[in-house]
Amino acid sequence: MKPAELGKNFKELIEQPVWLSEEEKSFPIAYSLLIYENVEWTARLLRLIYRPNNVYCIHVDKKSPNWFYEEIIKLSTCYGNNVHVISRLKSVPIIWGHYSVVEGFLTCAEILLNNQIVNWQYLININGKELPLRTNWELVVALKALNKSNVIDCSRQKAPKSRYPIKRPSFPVNWTKGSFHAALRRDMVNYILHDKRALELRGLFKEEEDLLKVPDEMFFSTLAYNPQLRAPGACHKCHAANRNDPRTTFVARYKIWWPAYCASKRIVRQICIFGIQHLHTFTQRTEFFANKFNPGFHEFAYDCLEYWILKKMKNERGTNMYLTLKLLYILPIITYDCLIDSTLINNRNYVLLTNPFTFCEANKICHEYGLSVGKYFSLPIISDLQYLTSNLNASTFWMGYNALFTQRTDKSIKWRYYNTTNVADLSRSQLQNIPLSGNDNGHYCLIHTSGHILKGVLCSSINYVVCIEVNDSQSSDTNLSISLRKYTVHMVDIPNLLSMNQNTDGCYDVLWSNNKHHCIFLCSTIPHCLSAYFNQIEKLCIVILYQQSLLPNKYSFVNAQWIKICS
Repeated sequence: MKPAELGKNFKELIEQPVWLSEEEKSFPIAYSLLIYENVEWTARLLRLIYRPNNVYCIHVDKKSPNWFYEEIIKLSTCYGNNVHVISRLKSVPIIWGHYSVVEGFLTCAEILLNNQIVNWQYLININGKELPLRTNWELVVALKALNKSNVIDCSRQKAPKSRYPIKRPSFPVNWTKGSFHAALRRDMVNYILHDKRALELRGLFKEEEDLLKVPDEMFFSTLAYNPQLRAPGACHKCHAANRNDPRTTFVARYKIWWPAYCASKRIVRQICIFGIQHLHTFTQRTEFFANKFNPGFHEFAYDCLEYWILKKMKNERGTNMYLTLKLLYILPIITYDCLIDSTLINNRNYVLLTNPFTFCEANKICHEYGLSVGKYFSLPIISDLQYLTSNLNASTFWMGYNALFTQRTDKSIKWRYYNTTNVADLSRSQLQNIPLSGNDNGHYCLIHTSGHILKGVLCSSINYVVCIEVNDSQSSDTNLSISLRKYTVHMVDIPNLLSMNQNTDGCYDVLWSNNKHHCIFLCSTIPHCLSAYFNQIEKLCIVILYQQSLLPNKYSFVNAQWIKICS
């Protein structure tokens, strides 16, 4: 599907017309979007955040090719006159760590503030490698609960001196380090664009635009955490984040910085790149957006989070908001301590309670879309398991954390947990029927204590997988079974590199290869090659194969070509 078609088909995906609650209609949001590549991801991001009462500004990096800019123009026409694209004459070449990052945002902020049609309440700045963790309705409720504060980070009360502008401003200021990600109230944006002190600080950064000082991490925070500057929605003082206190969460972004643990093992510029290991975590976070994803690396995680948000949007239609989002006012807040123009409840913050839709329900996309998105999942809920076992003729499930298909001959249904750190060789283990038991959360537990089987493991655990053997006694062609295989992900120069210490069983084969390109060539020459992974350490090419008998009825060769990682 072409990127522009993603926009045109938006209404079809979430039902026509785009549904809005009364609360959303009365609280429009403005978005500033800085992008430089990947038209498709831009289209998909817009599809998730677009609402007809909001307003959007897209700044395309001036260094991006003209064809990319033209595609973004075409994309904007799919939505309406509330999506603006900065002209090439006004756009700036954005360089990471330089003032141009701030300048690109300011260009959009000025257009959004001068918009005479949409009286937006907050401005959120995003980029093309992020996805929302909240629906528009959830964002509206959250922003209204902020006590008219800005959402501006303060990671350090004093920024490193190496980042200070050489010239001093004409007024006292404490240079504060934070984040470029923010949610700014409307009068704060007006302050940034027109207040003489804000303009002076901008001028100091502008004079050093050729220097790598990362001013985007200081600009908002310095304005917000210097009370003497009297910025609207500013804060009394800076408070460091505390992982044990959810009130201190910087809710604008879920972002993992080095040296914090990065489950995907991919770190770029000290930022963890999200992968399939983070899928369950996304559903438990309270932040507005997740940053960041990289094209070509665990794109399935991007697919699944997108699907989860679309499902939440659809489930909101015609329902009471409190079925999908609850706000809890708690103890006096220490992070968003609003200083100026506070008219709501003072010194309060909110906690977004866990959304009742767990990522487990997304297991069904495995069946809906076939292998194109169906390799890695958390554990399913009972309804998913019942659906699977009742539709064997149409279902091919790739299930679990590290799982591959094999065909087996048996006439029983068996469920089993295995720790992913151990190799589970089904051919050597004697399986037993294990009863299923539900719990209060609607998830299921396995109640069994023998061997290595765990007792009472919930769906929320991604460290364990369920091994399922399902076979239809009527036809061997509909046999379905899943065999757990252990493999290790190595940190090398390309993503998704697997080393599988198992013999070939018809689902994959391990071949010798001297480089990545040779591995790609091998995949192109082998019938039924779905994807190939080159292990640079062991000089092996792992070729993933598929058999037509194992694919869902709706799965076609065209789909197989589309999802080939090696193509």
